[in-house]
Amino acid sequence: MSEKEYSWQQNELGGYSYMPVKRKKNIPSWLVAIVAAVAASAACLAVYTFTILPNMRPTTVISYAKGNGQTQQEPQEGTGFVGMGERLAGSVASVEIQGQSGGFFSQMLSYSGCTGIIVSEDGYILTNNSIVSRQNGAVTVTLSDGTDYQAQVVGSDSRTDCAVLKIDKSGLVPVQLGDSDSVLSGMRVAALGRILSNQLGATLTQGTVCGINKGVTLQNGQSINLIQTDAAQPDSAGSALLDSDGRLIGMVTSMISTDSDAIAIAIPSNDIMQVLESIINTGFAPSGLSIGIRGQDAEYGVSVEAVNENSPAAKAGLAVGDLIMKVDGTPVKSVSEINKIRDSHTKGDTIVFTVYREGETIDINIVLE
Repeated sequence: MSEKEYSWQQNELGGYSYMPVKRKKNIPSWLVAIVAAVAASAACLAVYTFTILPNMRPTTVISYAKGNGQTQQEPQEGTGFVGMGERLAGSVASVEIQGQSGGFFSQMLSYSGCTGIIVSEDGYILTNNSIVSRQNGAVTVTLSDGTDYQAQVVGSDSRTDCAVLKIDKSGLVPVQLGDSDSVLSGMRVAALGRILSNQLGATLTQGTVCGINKGVTLQNGQSINLIQTDAAQPDSAGSALLDSDGRLIGMVTSMISTDSDAIAIAIPSNDIMQVLESIINTGFAPSGLSIGIRGQDAEYGVSVEAVNENSPAAKAGLAVGDLIMKVDGTPVKSVSEINKIRDSHTKGDTIVFTVYREGETIDINIVLE
């Protein structure tokens, strides 16, 4: 008996014939399973590719050196001094000052140079007043790309040896100012400058903080804070003193050289900041008011170590051994804090020193001169 089934079916001529029924072949179950698995995998891959993968963050970032077609990743904070010179090369410039010397019939040109530190995107540059004021001619600033700009001297301050220049250029990359009060002796630092004009490009030297001198009294009775370091080299006036994160903690102003060593003196960034703000905003440095004392930072205030004769402090009765606890009602623990309050006043103002003397606390009114 035939296993085929027959039924009446309409033929091409419109009639009916008794013809075998065509059965649909069953798809094997194993093939159905494979097709379903492939479809499910494709769906999962699509979800992973377009939904999950874009939101994932790698746990390890690989940094490639330049030259192999990859982009070099920017160094992060805390990576130390490696690559700092290249990274911050555009934040320091070469400053050249032209001067004239000689008599009426024998004029001679002279040149002196130093480093300038870019402190704003729109062209303000910090440098040494002692270099700028030494000459009386044009000031030329050369940026890292070799372009020269004529600079205007906005203002200067002989006490901190700071001068501020301005060039007609925007889009610069300024150095970030750090907190010089956090600097400690023995701390690793670097000096970045353009020695020998622009011939060697930006030069980075490393060293340590050899000493921190707070409240150094100048001949005019004013006090100044200093940082000593062996990081800088000769001919590095105006160089940026940087911490390991590339932040400005000081500006090199002079060198003290011996037969075997060279120690650089730098002005702390916190003192520079006050001068910068004043010159940029007003064209003038802070008033440079004098109190007339030499002090030492202490745990509960500032200990008075010396009082200049005929100074405002001497006239008001401040004495050696007094412990200055407050100035104008604000607690102070460092000479720099006293100077900051002093610089907020003008000549003739009276500031109140609260001092501890022989077991009692007294107020002393000092008139600024």
